[in-house]
Amino acid sequence: GWVDLDSVLSGAEVLYRRGEFNAAYKRLEEMVELIPNSDEAQWQLARSCFQLVQRESMGSKRAELIGKGLEAAKIAVDLNPSSAEAWKWYSVLLCASADYDYIYGRAAKAKQVLSSLTRAIELDQDMDPQLYALKGRLLWQLSEIHSSWINRTVAAALGVKIPPASYDESLTFLLEGEGIKNGRHENRMLIAQCYLRLGKTKSAEHWLMMILSDQTVPSSIRRDATRLLHTVSK
Repeated sequence: GWVDLDSVLSGAEVLYRRGEFNAAYKRLEEMVELIPNSDEAQWQLARSCFQLVQRESMGSKRAELIGKGLEAAKIAVDLNPSSAEAWKWYSVLLCASADYDYIYGRAAKAKQVLSSLTRAIELDQDMDPQLYALKGRLLWQLSEIHSSWINRTVAAALGVKIPPASYDESLTFLLEGEGIKNGRHENRMLIAQCYLRLGKTKSAEHWLMMILSDQTVPSSIRRDATRLLHTVSK
């Protein structure tokens, strides 16, 4: 029968905003079966997949959801190359899939991830801090490879070309990502580490103190921040 795309999409949006990600996912999954050429249905499906990944602890299920979300986001990008949301969720899911790789596998994917994040940031009118934080984190990871002789040697032996990156550039994006909701503490930790790598210990101390004064910081990050602060203040 005839399907009203707009009402399904707005219904899925309501479910998503209520945090009912599984219900939104099921509705959108049915939708893209019926109308595969709606870029909005595809990126909304990708977005729901990502939210379910965040709540899934089983590795195989997470990988399956990332694969499904990435496929939907890629279709959305192909259907509408000027859609900011399509590029955003494609980038977010690319980053999530790269997290499954060991460090050099991640570096091999980095060029593709960087270019998609750059495109998403160009198109995004809302200055979404998540995109900046993701790009900053990736640039940090690449800078870590560049700054280590062993990492550079192994990457060269594996034939992995590492895109150029610097701690300065990483810091710029991490600071732009400061408004991020999920992953705020990890982002602040990377900001502190960037300042340390750049020899700006006072700034590093400031961010580490900010992390430690926040009661909502998970214990693992609190431990790391305390350890770093000891090395800085020696």
